[in-house]
Amino acid sequence: MFSRQLTNNEMRVESLHPGETLDELDVLAHSQSRNTIIASSPKTRILAIPVHIFDDLLDSDFARRVLELESRQLQRFMRSINSP
Repeated sequence: MFSRQLTNNEMRVESLHPGETLDELDVLAHSQSRNTIIASSPKTRILAIPVHIFDDLLDSDFARRVLELESRQLQRFMRSINSP
């Protein structure tokens, strides 16, 4: 689990599972992330990948997996804003 500080100073606690990525839209759009992410477990391990290396990885099968993850996140978001 980790907490994410949103731009309106609100904190949101989220779970991250092995293999999931953080801020993929920022990486794909080459924009700068404005989130502060704080790990809530001492066992947390994060792999930071520079954007240019991530771009190189997109030329591999890795791209399909990232896009599938992003698609699921966008679908969850769309459901959350469309549900009463």
